[in-house]
Amino acid sequence: MGSKATRDTIITTAARLFSTNGYENTSIQEIIDSVGVSKGAFYHYFKSKSDILESIASSYVEQGLELTESTLKDTSVSGIQKLNHVFVVLQQFKSQRQDTRAVVHRALDGDQNLKMEKLITRQLRARLVPLLASVLDEAYALGEHQIENTHEMAELLFVVMSHLKLLVRELALSGADRETAASRIKFYERAICSMLELPHGSLQIADAHLKLLFGGEA
Repeated sequence: MGSKATRDTIITTAARLFSTNGYENTSIQEIIDSVGVSKGAFYHYFKSKSDILESIASSYVEQGLELTESTLKDTSVSGIQKLNHVFVVLQQFKSQRQDTRAVVHRALDGDQNLKMEKLITRQLRARLVPLLASVLDEAYALGEHQIENTHEMAELLFVVMSHLKLLVRELALSGADRETAASRIKFYERAICSMLELPHGSLQIADAHLKLLFGGEA
């Protein structure tokens, strides 16, 4: 295998083992044996098991960011509807990658959480805030809202959505029922609509997240 192919195979194999056995219960030797490379070859690409975990998380986040960027830049959808569209698209993306998502979430809830959370948040903020600001600029030009400070609002929206992401993870871990989850997520939906001075119901945030948690109809 070429260098990139070997590195990718190590990442893919490790992700499968982390998903099946758990991060803490998977040893570097198990990964090496499953891939079929030497220990020297493994350490050529990764210094530690946590390095692989960071690569898995970074790749997952990067794929989600690319999808978000393409959705928010889609000229066939305009203004606030782009935000609704991205909630649906990301829900589908996360549903299709449940195993990888589970690996990343378990890492965030374990010993690696602080370092990993900072890494992911830094990546997301740098890419998403400018995109959200451009969508808000477009919506302002269309007369969909009256907020002029779109960059500051994009920063605030990012913070609130980050907290919502943590809430959804908490609901999944606690095994919350649909009614409880709907009540708590819809609070965020109403709060974000209020922040943007939009009529309640303008954003379908709850629907996308409830489908991710429970499947089927929200």
